[in-house]
Amino acid sequence: MYFVDEPMFEDDVFRQRYRMSRRLFLKIVEDITVAFPWFRSSANAAGIRGFSAIQKCTCALRQLAYGNLADNCDEGLSFSTRTARECLDNFCIAIKYLYGEQYLRSPTSHDVARLRGQYHRGDHERPTIILEAVASYDLWFWHAYFGVAGSNNDINVLRQLPLFILEVNGKSPEYDFTVNGHRYDR
Repeated sequence: MYFVDEPMFEDDVFRQRYRMSRRLFLKIVEDITVAFPWFRSSANAAGIRGFSAIQKCTCALRQLAYGNLADNCDEGLSFSTRTARECLDNFCIAIKYLYGEQYLRSPTSHDVARLRGQYHRGDHERPTIILEAVASYDLWFWHAYFGVAGSNNDINVLRQLPLFILEVNGKSPEYDFTVNGHRYDR
């Protein structure tokens, strides 16, 4: 619906759903296809053509952009859960390999200086950025996240929270507390 001569949806819908321009998406697909044979469409033993690079990258991006599980790609995209996981894994490996050195690094002071004036929304005259914070009642800040409004959902932001990363990995500080008569140790 997005990649035919006369697409069903305009560029603004594409940007909203893919979180990037169509041109950028197609450039990424092209770079990945050249560097990683897994993304190239090929026929199976029965001669049936497999998924295209666009379909595989779409599957991966839907999982990343919306925090979807792999099994959510079965209805609209017709991917099995296993194939959807493979799309995500291979996409992340490809992105890290192709763009990691330039884009997946900590910002330099030069990078931060270039950010000035970049966060404009159509309904505000001034640059706009969000702050999401997690604080306890004694005003201890456990997490602070700055980002462009609308660019992250709660799941993506919480996955970056160091407190939860430690918890998921079983390395959070141990402390005892009780909720509704049930005792917890972390």
